[in-house]
Amino acid sequence: MFNRVQRFSRRFTTYLSAGVLLQASGCMFDTSELAAGLVSSVVNNLIASFVFGAFNLGGP
Repeated sequence: MFNRVQRFSRRFTTYLSAGVLLQASGCMFDTSELAAGLVSSVVNNLIASFVFGAFNLGGP
């Protein structure tokens, strides 16, 4: 049950973040900011998965 809620919250947060980004920029597509956000989220997920995997802990 908790895993299902966690998966839903991750997806919801992603969609909410994209909506806020588009709303804040006036619906203008800024590739550099989009790329920076994407790289940041990928690096954070990789670091988190490595740390939690190395210490055999449950995910965030």
